[in-house]
Amino acid sequence: MIQKEIIIYTTCPNSEIATKIAKTLIEKKIIACANIFPQGTSIFEWNNKIEIEKECVMILKTTNKFYKDCEKIILELHTYEVPAIIYFEIRGGSTNYLNWIKNQVKNSLISNP
Repeated sequence: MIQKEIIIYTTCPNSEIATKIAKTLIEKKIIACANIFPQGTSIFEWNNKIEIEKECVMILKTTNKFYKDCEKIILELHTYEVPAIIYFEIRGGSTNYLNWIKNQVKNSLISNP
């Protein structure tokens, strides 16, 4: 697999849970960086009812090699029954920044042999 930088988008019910997830992923060197936007509103249908909830948005930077590890930890630490976990390949950007992402996660304690 060719290592490609990705962004993972997820939402959390509050910044405390988002921070816990982000710190765990950074400590394990699975992500290079997390951005937490603490105040947002989500409107969605759940169990045949329109819900309006306060949430925070989290954007994680890593590589495709670590997506499954990220997903596993997010699911372990998240409080939602079905959390949003979506990733997008980064198709371009600052070469120095993209190299920094790869270098931050290359010594991960999880997926690297």
